[in-house]
Amino acid sequence: MTRLVAIFAFLCALAFTPARAEELITSYLSDITINQDSSLTIRETITLNVEGIDIKRGIIRSYPTRYKTEGGDTVTVGFDLESITRDGKDEPWSTSDLDNGVEVRIGDPDVLLSHGLHIYVISYRATFLLGHFEKTDELYYNLLGLDTPYEVQQATGIIRLPPGARPGRMDVWTGAGGLKLKNATIAETEPGIITVRSTQPLQEYEGITVAVEWPVGFVTRPSDFDYAMRWLLANAPAWLGLGGLGAMFGFLYWSWRRWGKDPARGTIIPLFEPPGGMEPAEARFVTDMGYDNKAFAAAVVNMGVKGAVKIEEDPGWFSKTITLTRTGQGAEKLSPAERVAYDRLFGGSDSIELKQDNWQRIKAANDALKSRLEITHQGKTFLTNQGSVGAAVLFPIAAGLGIWATGGENTATFIGAGVLIAGAIGLLALFSNLMKAPTPAGQNLRDRVDGFRMFLDTAEKERWEVLNPPQMTPQLFEKYLPYALALGVDHTWSETFEREMRIQYPNENGYSYHPNWYSGRSFSGIGAGSLTRSLSTAMTSAISSSSSPPGKSSGFSGGGGFSGGGGGGGGVRGW
Repeated sequence: MTRLVAIFAFLCALAFTPARAEELITSYLSDITINQDSSLTIRETITLNVEGIDIKRGIIRSYPTRYKTEGGDTVTVGFDLESITRDGKDEPWSTSDLDNGVEVRIGDPDVLLSHGLHIYVISYRATFLLGHFEKTDELYYNLLGLDTPYEVQQATGIIRLPPGARPGRMDVWTGAGGLKLKNATIAETEPGIITVRSTQPLQEYEGITVAVEWPVGFVTRPSDFDYAMRWLLANAPAWLGLGGLGAMFGFLYWSWRRWGKDPARGTIIPLFEPPGGMEPAEARFVTDMGYDNKAFAAAVVNMGVKGAVKIEEDPGWFSKTITLTRTGQGAEKLSPAERVAYDRLFGGSDSIELKQDNWQRIKAANDALKSRLEITHQGKTFLTNQGSVGAAVLFPIAAGLGIWATGGENTATFIGAGVLIAGAIGLLALFSNLMKAPTPAGQNLRDRVDGFRMFLDTAEKERWEVLNPPQMTPQLFEKYLPYALALGVDHTWSETFEREMRIQYPNENGYSYHPNWYSGRSFSGIGAGSLTRSLSTAMTSAISSSSSPPGKSSGFSGGGGFSGGGGGGGGVRGW
């Protein structure tokens, strides 16, 4: 089989020999064997033309081994380089660390390469690159990443599934990062062997990504212990880690006692309108002393209520779709914060579908709204007191330096640093929230927001009548619906509306409600409850992350895969 691969690479090299003197990769072949222990054995055959321009002594191959999760944590994959040859002979190489992985420098600094074709063969093993899901295992992998500054005339991948396994879904993407070009073919050419071939050359900084799934039971999945040990075994002496963590907690607790305690709350009195003309997203921001996606969802619904946006919901057969359309009216009624989000959301277009493909515009609108709210309230309505949190970072830093100076490759070193890192992250997340404290004026404003929430959250008929509220009308319901969504009482508010409408319209036909700013099929009867349930869940899930580490997202889920979206990758360049 090895001879067949070499012959294949040689024939590709002959077929794609450049007509003029330029440096390029004539053939790139990645031969991947998926082992029963979930590891990968990978053999790359790279045929390139050398003209002494960029490629003088050899090539540099980079391999990503560290990835960021959606939550900001770092996960690593195993990488064990086994051998490298050039033109059939062993070639010297060295490795160095990158921010996101390993760089392999191949070649002798004292030897210049002859001009013409050279064939490099790189063999290595990798772990933790498979995705493991309920019914399938999956390889979502960059055969060639996005860091190669040369044209690749022919890219090929051979994926060998574990013995007995047959592929389910398969797909391939090409192009620059995030693109979903289909300039490649993928097929099972032999039982359990999948072959991928580019159908046109890859240009500079273009990659090729493949996703292949097969049923569970053919590979042994890493256990939770394996994942935990992968993380723990990279850390420093246990007593330094625990000591640094303890000192950090003590300092943060003392800081919270001194600066982070909230002022005493006042008497909560029911209010029938938001205090000071406050908008829904603003009410949530003040109450939580922070921002989240539900504040953005409430702002979008408020744009609809004010007539600036039409919200169209299509349940579909398999997934729900929400489309926002600019009406050309009502924008003057938006608050300054809502207006800047509105402009970002519809920049260059009169409509937008809330899906991952449009994440950049959705994120820009979300960030703009958040920024305006922070400018208005942060430091005035409440204090973040993040200075103490920042100072607390000095404790794990000092402990980490001690670990670096005294640690070695032993269990105590690994466990200590693991505890320090995990504990420090947890403490920072906890106290970043606890240290937030409203100012006296801010606490008074929060008390009034709570009074307005009390009104919206009163469902029982007897309590409602005791409050002596304004008469419930569709206009009043819609006006305060975004506030109910923002404050988490939308279910109660819709129940109250439906009850009051049935009381006001007791005839057998009842009252049929349908807002003119919304179209969809989330209605039964009056329909307010189904409307609020739909908006609350669908709107807040519209913004999603654009990248995931290997095994955390599937090439077949959500918006599907794309070039550069999987594990592996990196690039090839000369030196």
